Amino acid sequence: NDGEHSYAIITRVDFEPASPSDRAGLWIINGPETLAAQVYSGVNDNGDKVMAFSFENTLYEAVNTIGSIVWLKLLRDEHEMSGFYSSDGMIWTQIGDPLNCIKMDREQTQFNNFTGNQQGLFVEGKEAFFDLYIYKDAYTPIRADSPANQVGTSRRYIRAEGYVLGDIHSDDWAMYAGLDFGNADYDKSPDSLVISAAGQAADGRMEVWLDSLDTGEKIAECPIGDTGDLQSFKIFTTKVNPVTGQHDVYLKFIGTGTGALFQFKFLSFKAEGDTTTSVFNPINSAAPQRFGLRQNYPNPFNPSTTIKYELPHSAHVQLTIYDMLGRQVVQLVNERQPAGRRIIFWDGTDIPGESVAAGLYFCMLETDGFKDVIKLALVR
Repeated sequence: NDGEHSYAIITRVDFEPASPSDRAGLWIINGPETLAAQVYSGVNDNGDKVMAFSFENTLYEAVNTIGSIVWLKLLRDEHEMSGFYSSDGMIWTQIGDPLNCIKMDREQTQFNNFTGNQQGLFVEGKEAFFDLYIYKDAYTPIRADSPANQVGTSRRYIRAEGYVLGDIHSDDWAMYAGLDFGNADYDKSPDSLVISAAGQAADGRMEVWLDSLDTGEKIAECPIGDTGDLQSFKIFTTKVNPVTGQHDVYLKFIGTGTGALFQFKFLSFKAEGDTTTSVFNPINSAAPQRFGLRQNYPNPFNPSTTIKYELPHSAHVQLTIYDMLGRQVVQLVNERQPAGRRIIFWDGTDIPGESVAAGLYFCMLETDGFKDVIKLALVR
């Protein structure tokens, strides 16, 4: 069942597709089975063997240069999904861009009320052989703001960062359920933990426990230093005792004083041989070729929305929100940025941080002779 909206599922499949009707891979599918996000091994209409990632009418493909045995990963981050492939389960290549699959999550009476979305394996056409299924990969970054259980913490929104886990005080804790650290078929074991956090206490730290804070095993402790304020996020790492199998991971937060210790955005375990780059920045098989500004989603929105844009090379970027009269509401970006795909969040507030009125707004991207505008509809 697709009850959680932040995880990565992984499989390994041995498959020899012969025609475009032959497919084998991973999917997340809605109750009435009318919508599905899929990452799979198959053959395209030109007869080429490919790795593909699709939702509705959008299809991304990468030529299969690996062979019949491939690793596939489907990453879910709230309503956004991404597809990946690998030859060894260590270094992952992204297939195209992430896709907004919010349509799949909308209630569908008599179906989603009862069954909800489902995730798992699928095969069409020829027979396929799967020998691995990982439900929630511990080595793919995990959003901090969506624990399965917690005490004392809360979900907070930060402009330009999105949602984080905040209101963290000493002795609070958060639990992330069912993380898979590897087994005989998925030959991995963590040697370190990577955390993105912003702290304002010199002595803040996270203890990492497996399965229980009372009777479980403590496998790591990560100091979270003072980053200047609770909105300046940095990467912190710490060594981890070897772990295999599937476990609930508890983070216990420790510090002195009565104020908030820190906020954190994501966590991910690293296996020996992994690099921070391979964990947080997979190879993208379709790097930006031109400047672009994507339509925000959700739209209409309340209280916040996501805006994406693309830079084919390093450039000075200005991303600005205007009202219907052309008055600047807030400038979200004004800096030089390297090539790549960028994500920014707007929470419907102006420069002083006050909530703006419901209505139509414009988002303008300006950089190196390129200019584009999209409309945003804020509802209250």
